Amino acid sequence: MSSSTLRRRLHHGDVDGGRYDRYETSRFDSLNEPLLGYGDYDYNRHAEEGRLRNLKQRLSVPFDGTSSEHQEAFQDLLHKRDGKRSEWEYPFAVAGINVSFMLVQMLDLQSGNPSTLAGHRFLELLREDEMAFDNLFCIAFKLLDAQWLAKRASYMEFNDVLKSTRTQLEREMALEDVSTVRDLPAYNLLGR
Repeated sequence: MSSSTLRRRLHHGDVDGGRYDRYETSRFDSLNEPLLGYGDYDYNRHAEEGRLRNLKQRLSVPFDGTSSEHQEAFQDLLHKRDGKRSEWEYPFAVAGINVSFMLVQMLDLQSGNPSTLAGHRFLELLREDEMAFDNLFCIAFKLLDAQWLAKRASYMEFNDVLKSTRTQLEREMALEDVSTVRDLPAYNLLGR
């Protein structure tokens, strides 16, 4: 973004009494003004096009239980139906964010080339099933809940439970006979 564009945005007539009225504003309106600079960007490149298409598909699908296993697991977790519950439960939304972040770290998704065994195995699983991450997320969340109950954990022990969940998933993904997410032993937690 050019400095004049930035100045115009920060110091317009409503704020500074018209000091910067000399800047040209006819080229842009507030909705069409470029935010990332003036460089031309080729949106038709194949990789970006594919990513955009996948993102649009994800955004256009409402969460309506397209997978009955996932919907049932979601309802069980949300309403904490399984097991003897403790007084101090983990916050559901925060747990979901932490599970997502844990999976990104465990699978080394930030790097272009995963360096972990779990990351390499995940790429193999993803080749066979484009929903591998979604399934793994559901498994991880159910596994976290099962370990939470087994340990009778308190809110202060959430990080320990999350670490043990990660360790368990890494062990299961390292098993020789796992060729799909459904082969993971913890996948059975979705069917309960």
